[in-house]
Amino acid sequence: MDERFTLGTWQDQYINNTPDRIHRIIDEDGVKLKKQLELDIERINKKLKEIHWFDSEVFRIYHQMSFSLNKMSDETGISRSTLYKSIKKVEKVFNDEK
Repeated sequence: MDERFTLGTWQDQYINNTPDRIHRIIDEDGVKLKKQLELDIERINKKLKEIHWFDSEVFRIYHQMSFSLNKMSDETGISRSTLYKSIKKVEKVFNDEK
């Protein structure tokens, strides 16, 4: 029997898609998604180590800490355009990788 949700008549759905089964499938998918997310984060961090430290740090702070360019500029004294160019440079590296 397929491990996905069973479609068919409402009787089939009622019998085959028990709450326990549905929760088990969701939990299994959650574990798979978590593992994939961990692999993606590991890949991103590895790639960030290959990029110039300034660009890497600007990108990391911008995305992980959800700073706006204006807030980063105000806090660091680095111009908004420099920060923007740095972030775009790193994004291009990741986009070219695909």
